[in-house]
Amino acid sequence: MFNAPDETGLDLTALSRVPPEQWEHLVFQLPQASALLASAYPVDLIWAANQPDATDSKPIDLDQGGATLLIWRDGVDTRMERLDAEAWQLLQGFAARTSFGKLCCGLDSGSNSLKADGQGLMDAAVLLPMVVARGWVSGFEVGCS
Repeated sequence: MFNAPDETGLDLTALSRVPPEQWEHLVFQLPQASALLASAYPVDLIWAANQPDATDSKPIDLDQGGATLLIWRDGVDTRMERLDAEAWQLLQGFAARTSFGKLCCGLDSGSNSLKADGQGLMDAAVLLPMVVARGWVSGFEVGCS
């Protein structure tokens, strides 16, 4: 991950040129210098507690539950973000090169919401710009399915 090439982020101008009838075929890409991690343990809290600048000496309860994380390189720094169920579902789909239309196929009729394992609904029109703004999408292509 550290040796992956630097990326400039999603080309929003190129994305704006995709005709609306092709939007369902968009395949978004995560940065090369990133990884998704699911753990049964709170590895993000364990990692943070072991950093040189850590100030919280409170013990970490390993039974408090796991974490779903996006880990990425930002310049020379390693970043880690705990993801909620909707963002995890969306980014897993991006990593699997699933078209945006297929990611949204489980929607309630007439809505633009992603449903995540019995959780609440997250509007895809809100979630996609959020992950793009955070720099978690590096590119796209227009696929066939």
